[in-house]
Amino acid sequence: MRTRLPLVPFLIVSVGILAMSVAVLFIGIGGLLGRKAVHETTERLLEQTADRVAHLIDAELGVIEALPDLARRVADLGPLDGGESFHHENLLLDIVEESDAIDAVRFVARNGGYVAVNKVSGRGAGGYRIQRRMDDGGDTVTEALWLDHDRQLIARETSDDIPSNFGSDPLYARAMEERRTVWSDPRFGEASGTGVTVASPVFQTARPSASALVIDFDIASFSRMLRRVSKEVGAKAVVIDDRGRMLAYPGGGQFYRPRAILSEEATPDIDVEEALHDPVIDAVLTAIGHPLETVLEPLPLDVAFDYQGESYRAAVIGLAAVPWPWSVIIVASESLPIVTALPLQLLLATGVALICVGAAAWVGRRLVGPMRSIEKPGAAVAAAGPFRETVRLAESIEAERRALRLREERYVLAATGGNEGLFDLDMATKRTYYSPRAEMIVGLPEGGLGETLDAWLERIHPEDKAPTEVKFRDFLNPGGDIMNLQYRVRHATSGYRWVHARGTAVRDMSGRATRVVGSVSDITDQKAAEAKVLEHALVDTLTQLPNRTAFMDRLEIVLSDVKREVARGATIFYIDLDRFRQVNDTLGQGAGDDLLVATARRLRRIAGGHLVARIGSDHFAVLMPEVRETEDARRTGEWIRDSLAQPIRLAGLEVFPFACVGIAFCDPGYGRAEDILTDAALAMEDAKQRGRGLVVLYDHAMRNQGTATLALEGDLRRALERRQLRLHYQPVVSLSSGGVAGFEALTRWRLDDGTFVPPDMFIPLAEETGLIVPIGAWALKETCRQLAEWAAMEDGAAPFISVNVSKRQLDDPHLVDRLREALRESGAPAGSLKLEITESVFLDRPDHGASVLNALKDLGIKLSIDDFGTGYSSLNHLHRLPFDTLKIDRSFVMDVLAERGAVIVEAIVDLAHALGLDVVAEGAETAGDVEALRKAGCEYCQGFFYKRALPAEDAMDYLRQQSGPSGKVTRLRRPRGPAE
Repeated sequence: MRTRLPLVPFLIVSVGILAMSVAVLFIGIGGLLGRKAVHETTERLLEQTADRVAHLIDAELGVIEALPDLARRVADLGPLDGGESFHHENLLLDIVEESDAIDAVRFVARNGGYVAVNKVSGRGAGGYRIQRRMDDGGDTVTEALWLDHDRQLIARETSDDIPSNFGSDPLYARAMEERRTVWSDPRFGEASGTGVTVASPVFQTARPSASALVIDFDIASFSRMLRRVSKEVGAKAVVIDDRGRMLAYPGGGQFYRPRAILSEEATPDIDVEEALHDPVIDAVLTAIGHPLETVLEPLPLDVAFDYQGESYRAAVIGLAAVPWPWSVIIVASESLPIVTALPLQLLLATGVALICVGAAAWVGRRLVGPMRSIEKPGAAVAAAGPFRETVRLAESIEAERRALRLREERYVLAATGGNEGLFDLDMATKRTYYSPRAEMIVGLPEGGLGETLDAWLERIHPEDKAPTEVKFRDFLNPGGDIMNLQYRVRHATSGYRWVHARGTAVRDMSGRATRVVGSVSDITDQKAAEAKVLEHALVDTLTQLPNRTAFMDRLEIVLSDVKREVARGATIFYIDLDRFRQVNDTLGQGAGDDLLVATARRLRRIAGGHLVARIGSDHFAVLMPEVRETEDARRTGEWIRDSLAQPIRLAGLEVFPFACVGIAFCDPGYGRAEDILTDAALAMEDAKQRGRGLVVLYDHAMRNQGTATLALEGDLRRALERRQLRLHYQPVVSLSSGGVAGFEALTRWRLDDGTFVPPDMFIPLAEETGLIVPIGAWALKETCRQLAEWAAMEDGAAPFISVNVSKRQLDDPHLVDRLREALRESGAPAGSLKLEITESVFLDRPDHGASVLNALKDLGIKLSIDDFGTGYSSLNHLHRLPFDTLKIDRSFVMDVLAERGAVIVEAIVDLAHALGLDVVAEGAETAGDVEALRKAGCEYCQGFFYKRALPAEDAMDYLRQQSGPSGKVTRLRRPRGPAE
């Protein structure tokens, strides 16, 4: 009888013995490997933390490298004269917001002017304090303004603590003498805090510089940053200088001097007994073993030492990007916890042994079973069956993997081509995936954001963080739709960048989001273009004075102060240049521009720091709070008139300008600031009617002219019944072909005696009384009829006709139905009808306006935004409203020949093209205007240079003349955007 070898027990015992041997080996070498692993981990931790701290400090002080460029920007703003410091203050506020470490920015001008912006924590939630001193005409104005974080005025007061002896300041004197950026040593003290100061000369014109831009840095902000970093990584991070003084410490608030290293003579400005003492940092400096000056170099220094029986490792890295000899020290413990490590090693060894024994049993059963069954016939075939199914399963899995990789590659390529970053957030764990493009948007390498949501949230601008988090929470809650957010995030090297974040959510049964997936794109350039248009929308490009919009904003504030008895009152002087049109017609537009610039300069000097604005072609306004009495106002008005009447040379001739001045007082009886300016304008018109160069105070009797307005209203109500209203058509010309692309329909009122009522008299009245709704309905119906008639005459190739639609018409709930009916009855092509809508319609009810526009768009008609750049709302909604055309207001075209005016028009055209809109400019009156608009990239324009508004018959004749032998009409073509 043959004896069989018990293979399974034999294999189990053999493998078990082997496993126990491996366990013993683990216990033997575990200690050695543990200490080496801890050493390597600590070394990587120190290196990464030191680099991170150095990078953060370099970012906080990065503005130092940009200081010469900032000084040049200040120089471009011009000197502090005439009491104007608005643009200087805005620039200094932008600089203060660049970094948490910036405490104050000061501009000291050559003429003794001074503007400073300080961060403050008082007065409510804190904000900024602006101090300014301006000398103008021998008078010195010193005051302080308190602003909140939104730059809204909180309080204004006289400031007596503005220094006047900056010429004797050593740092200021060095910057002037060496004509370069200089910096101070760190200062320590309870009163002034821990900080440094940097100064750079400002070169204005070719004269020797005596102006400077000065920035104060608060080093205490570094301590707050180190506290956060030390808490995150579990290591201590500090910053020292070459004398061993502690510049930043995680504890914060106290000075530090390592007693074991430096003598009292080396640091006489620090009290040794009151200084913070850190024995571990002392041990680091002791372990270095050579003077600190050799440590503070841009090369890392690795130090290992023992303190009180515990092993430490430290990294010392010099900060190469700052102008001071500073270093970062990172200290971490690397003692191996033996008590904890030994049980862990035993547990690991036991686990390995059990796994090996189990594996031996499984292998034994799998191997021995088939070996015993080999003697049976057909056993090999039977054993092959399961393997065949396994092969098929493996092939299927591999095919699925290949398909998955293909889908992933397609997804990555699409995301890369769209230039958008991607994110995927698990709400349960808060783990977040960031694509490399998303990390690149904030200036970080791949993996720089890690996998936490907080890594992104902490980069959001402080002013945007609260509203963004509120909107994000609303999106996560039940009922949330699509996430659509715009906010600023901190870039690693270039300040803050604007981003547009969009996303959707996977939700549970209750409607709460469990997963959020979306994209983020950089829209900084788009925001910069919008900001540029908004900035220039408040400033007259020719005279550099505030425009009518800015003047009305300030007047609203003054009226509010008067009503609340914060201010006692103010006076408005409305000035009109009598001979401006004559100068323009005889000496040319250039001479007219010179006259306006000279007038603006004289008014600035006269106003002595008070608000001066250009509110019309040759109209100016001055707001003086100090003048409140009638006789004082009259004398001031005469002074303004006489000062403007001084001779000026224009085009080689000596010209004596005349001005009429209307005066109105700002008192609590007014309901709107617009009414005050209107009364001042009424007084000015009365002065012009009486004679040249008069000064007239507003009288309530002038309001009697309202009787005539009431009569005009009655006549206007009957004008539709009497068929006195008619449409005239002004051509819109293609700048590329010179052909007529279409017409703008303009309402005209012809009385029975053949005279016309000016549109600027009855259109505002129709808006005010609501008559604009029936008049607008008639205009739309008449336009559709005329469009159908022209289309029949031209075999369907009719030009487009644009019609103005007012805010009241958009509020009319029957507008869409009326327009649909007019198109149906007339048979006019909807694609040839265009509605022009002004920006102001979106101020009060933007969502309602958007829904009406979408309904109109569904009819097939075109939409144009009119008078672009004169309001505040369009840039917030333009990107999501269905406009086809952008129309540049004539106020911008009026100055297109000036350099700044051309820059504004080019910015508007670039913004429109980026959004896929074509551009029409209105108000072209000269060949120079047309050529400048063509160079700016504008496609179409209209104005008196081509033709005034014509009756329908004359407009058709003009169309045929301009169309040439082909008789074809030049049609508006919308430029294709990048998404099309």
